[in-house]
Amino acid sequence: MKKLLPILLYALLPFTTAVCADDFAFNRLGQVKTIERPSCDDALFKSKALGTIETYLSKKPALSIMQKRDKALKLARISDFEEVDVQNIDYQKAYHTASALMMIKINKQIDEADILVCRQKNEKKNPIDIVVYPYMDNFKADIINLEQNEQDYERVFFIYP
Repeated sequence: MKKLLPILLYALLPFTTAVCADDFAFNRLGQVKTIERPSCDDALFKSKALGTIETYLSKKPALSIMQKRDKALKLARISDFEEVDVQNIDYQKAYHTASALMMIKINKQIDEADILVCRQKNEKKNPIDIVVYPYMDNFKADIINLEQNEQDYERVFFIYP
């Protein structure tokens, strides 16, 4: 069997390279431009984040006066985001963000150095966090803490750029 293995690999080598040469993804290798990680105060980043948040909140029905007030306050207070160090996120204060970070690191196998967390500046009680990480040839930004009991961290997101 040991003698047959190199022969089989040598026989399959031309077939596999011929199949890969016609593949669209193979032809694009090296042609995709490198996209820099966004900053929290980038104009395009802020406009995509605000647009996504406004769209989500406008589609979500408000069933009570408290929910209407909460939605209006969230929309009024969203202005700027600041970068937060990933290692300094307190698990007890930002449970959903810490949970999303853990899921991204484990399931998507992304290094902590490649993840960016942007936090809403003027909100003290429940700030909105945006977790940004590499996704294909772009960055994916998951918006966390739009709702009190949010479990699915990938439900509200946008792709940058």
